[in-house]
Amino acid sequence: MSKEKIELLLAKMPDAAADPVGHADAMAEIAQLAADAEKSARSAHVQAVASADAILVGDEHILRTLGDFDAKFDNCDKRNEIVKRVAAAINADQDLVRDIYSIITGNRD
Repeated sequence: MSKEKIELLLAKMPDAAADPVGHADAMAEIAQLAADAEKSARSAHVQAVASADAILVGDEHILRTLGDFDAKFDNCDKRNEIVKRVAAAINADQDLVRDIYSIITGNRD
């Protein structure tokens, strides 16, 4: 919802007593803008939660795969390097998920 568009509608809104139909039309347009903005915000919220959940599910799959991989890998130095890289990637994912949820909740501490 464009704040400027609503401000413009409010500035141009006819007086209720002088033009009740024009006033009602402007109020209906503002109400529709608000409804559209709410729908858009809900959609963005659902998409953000789904993205965060997908990241977490992907990380769980990576950890399970890494566990299987760890049991079969015989070069400890290479295995340790891979484990470090995976752990760093998962930590970055967790930070991203925290950021997504903080934006969704509005709690950006």
